[in-house]
Amino acid sequence: MEGNHEKLYEGLALVYRGKWIGLIGVVSTVLLVWIPILSFLCMLAALLGGAIVIVGQVKLLSEHKDYKKVLVLVIMAALFNLIEQGISGVVGLCAGYLGSICSLLGLYFLIHATNHFLRQRGREDLAELGRRTLMVNTVCTIAVLVSEGMLAMLAESFGALLAAAGVFVVLTIVSEAFLLRYLRKSRDAV
Repeated sequence: MEGNHEKLYEGLALVYRGKWIGLIGVVSTVLLVWIPILSFLCMLAALLGGAIVIVGQVKLLSEHKDYKKVLVLVIMAALFNLIEQGISGVVGLCAGYLGSICSLLGLYFLIHATNHFLRQRGREDLAELGRRTLMVNTVCTIAVLVSEGMLAMLAESFGALLAAAGVFVVLTIVSEAFLLRYLRKSRDAV
């Protein structure tokens, strides 16, 4: 499976842009939660970023079977995250966990498919960067899930809420920075 260079570049470029927009939107939403209109606009930016990621995934569909799995998992993660936002309590928490699992699985298949093409071009260094990116994202996701679980138990404490939000922002930035670096370098190498 050689892959169409132009489609791979365009698809990965869209995923890269969408992830950037989404990251800015999510982090801004968390930081500006006390200003409703700005928080709403930032959430719209996060949704726009997600839509761009989906368009990028659609462009990649015909290039490798794992890109199809990524698209399904990205949509499932979005649906679980919507359920999490709409339902509080245990059901919402479980939906959030399922969304995180879908996101991690989607990342695994994205990296696996992209690494296939990187290896064809002799870029084992970038394939290794992809493996490290997956590891960092997995550790950060687990840490966020643990902090969210602890927050659910300590929901009455404003300090705990603030600490959990801080942990979320830092870990999201770290994990997305690794992913953005990998996507940019991969986009340029395919």
